[in-house]
Amino acid sequence: MSETGLLRYLLSCGLLTMPILVWNVVFTSFLPPALGSKEFSRDIPPFVAYGENILRTAIFVLPFLMPLDVSTITQRRGLFLFAVGTVIYFLAWVALMIFPQSRWSTSRMGFLAPAYTPLIWLTGLGIMGRRLFWPWPYRWWVYIALAIGFVAFHVTHAGIVYARNYLRISAGGAAD
Repeated sequence: MSETGLLRYLLSCGLLTMPILVWNVVFTSFLPPALGSKEFSRDIPPFVAYGENILRTAIFVLPFLMPLDVSTITQRRGLFLFAVGTVIYFLAWVALMIFPQSRWSTSRMGFLAPAYTPLIWLTGLGIMGRRLFWPWPYRWWVYIALAIGFVAFHVTHAGIVYARNYLRISAGGAAD
């Protein structure tokens, strides 16, 4: 494979994100209605929506610029963390899809799980992606910082949706 060929961008850390992207596209319609596209996007403050989408774009594009390399023990640990985090992320979705009315799924922690669990696999990806394909001032922790920012916006977004759909405020100001 040529070092300058386009194939290297496909055989990058970005390749690892493909199952997650496919999962999101295929299974979103099976999530509870509050997590459906229209309801999830309704009435989200622009600062949250734009921050989340800008950082989402960065964390999904940047891995395609990182060589997929697991030659060091640190990178292998990153791959392990990525794999474990991906499984946990998928399980967070499965719980919401199979048991949408369960105590877990209607709790704040359960409802928000698909929003905060990506931090695990994103951290693993950042640990693996120690460099970019070309010499450029880049440090692996930059990716993790972007991931933390994305997850913060994503959890905020999901928290707004949770409050709107699961918390009922009575006239006296106390949650039901």
